[in-house]
Amino acid sequence: METFNQKEADDLLRGAKEFQPNIAAKIAAAIAEHEEKYHEIDRIKFNPPTLEEIKTAYLKYCKGKEYKSIDCEDFRLYWESCGWKRKGKYINWLPTLYRYIRMQDKYQRQGIAKNMDYQLKSKEKNIPKRYNPCL
Repeated sequence: METFNQKEADDLLRGAKEFQPNIAAKIAAAIAEHEEKYHEIDRIKFNPPTLEEIKTAYLKYCKGKEYKSIDCEDFRLYWESCGWKRKGKYINWLPTLYRYIRMQDKYQRQGIAKNMDYQLKSKEKNIPKRYNPCL
């Protein structure tokens, strides 16, 4: 086993003391680099759209398309209640609005079809059983 004299022991202690601040500085630099690289979105200030911006985007998107009308206020109120975030990150509201328009149109058309089907079935119930439409 090696034995150290006092001078060598002092040199080792001095080196250890110099090494510790370097580690702390390296850790701080690594954390800063990580935050800058991966948490850049968190630093960006999100400006939520106004109702007028939503309406103009809606009209621009629906121009020339046969979508059913939607209530832009519902879209704004829903996302305002969520803080304009999905899974903890701010949403890109324009594609989200486009998807909302398409889904609302789909649901409205399904409701209309369901209502028409119900009306046809109720008319069929009123037709006499011996009725022959071919005669």
